[in-house]
Amino acid sequence: MKPVGQGRWSGTMTDAVGPVSAEQVGNRFRFRFSMKDSVGVEQWLTPLPGGKSAKNEATIRKHGFVVGHSNGIIRKL
Repeated sequence: MKPVGQGRWSGTMTDAVGPVSAEQVGNRFRFRFSMKDSVGVEQWLTPLPGGKSAKNEATIRKHGFVVGHSNGIIRKL
């Protein structure tokens, strides 16, 4: 990820087709990217106290319709 403005980044991801955009919204970070077969992902990361974990919430869309959700915790070991 490289900064492209205040609180905004752009980069690549293994599963993404094309660029990944990220922006800081308050204390959270929103990632948006496309995957193959017209799948779009919007992912929200919320850092948790201690700085070694974050809440992860994702919405997956295909042709604009919600087809899945994912919620979990990402931890740095």
